[in-house]
Amino acid sequence: MIFIVLVLTLILSFGITSFLIKHKDKINLHAHTNHRTIHKNITPNSGGIAIILSFFIGLFFSGFDVGWEIIISLVLIFIVGLYDDYFSSSAKQKAFFLFLVVNVLFFNDFKLEYLGTYLGHEITVDGVSAYIFLVFALVGFINAVNLIDGIDGLASTIGIIILASYLYIGIKWEDDFLIYIPSIYIASILGYLYFNWSPAKIFMGDNGSLSLGLIIAIVAIYAVNQHYLSPVTTLMLAALPMLDTFIVMSRRVLSGKSPFLADKLHIHHIILRQQKNDTKRTVLILGLLQLICSYIGLGFKIRDDILILGLFGMIFILFYMFLNPKKRG
Repeated sequence: MIFIVLVLTLILSFGITSFLIKHKDKINLHAHTNHRTIHKNITPNSGGIAIILSFFIGLFFSGFDVGWEIIISLVLIFIVGLYDDYFSSSAKQKAFFLFLVVNVLFFNDFKLEYLGTYLGHEITVDGVSAYIFLVFALVGFINAVNLIDGIDGLASTIGIIILASYLYIGIKWEDDFLIYIPSIYIASILGYLYFNWSPAKIFMGDNGSLSLGLIIAIVAIYAVNQHYLSPVTTLMLAALPMLDTFIVMSRRVLSGKSPFLADKLHIHHIILRQQKNDTKRTVLILGLLQLICSYIGLGFKIRDDILILGLFGMIFILFYMFLNPKKRG
């Protein structure tokens, strides 16, 4: 049954994406060029519509009850992304919707209270502390995924690898939540990725990248709450978005700039220059790096999270040192 659903989802995603490209002028949702963008042509920015629609349809035909709070939160994040793509919403407007998403999840008992075991001591949060932590974790990660959506096929490829990690966990523990949600979402991305691979005919837009960030965060929180993995391990399973955000913000702060200032110092920008603007090779390199990090994270057997945190810190230092934005091509 699940195989049929996945094939249906992939075909739907492919068909809807094709339709969106064909009718791009009528839909009038485009990613325009500016000083920060890499693409040179006006390209439809509606790929997220195909991804989320095919995901919801695939989920419906699977018969799996995902929970209304997750559906509502995905609809909300999709709406704010779509609004941002059309009208360029302000930071306050985007923050308001993100807080709504957090509230929908938190007050329906979808939260993270266990933060790991360090030197033999369990760290937990509850009440207001748990709420504040969920706000920072969700908003931070959703924006991290949004930031890596900078070159053709990158966010899709990284998203597939991260979701495949949680699918592996779901298969290992025979958990339907971690089988149905990641696999159906992967199928919905694959149908779109055919058109998003360089040279891209369509982008996923904020409506797609914000939704992708939320779905990854949801399966990560679920996996941690089921004690399939530790919270720190999720850093390894989503290493590229997290490292990119930490490194970019660190560089901006050390340069005396605002950590929220937009620039072209992201990991994919730097590697793209080093690879002489070869987009496909850059995506494959970053995909391989994420695959290695995910493999390491899934293979960790030691329960003391300080060791995993230390490893992530070492990877951060290596990336920061060797991916020097001043080293061109």
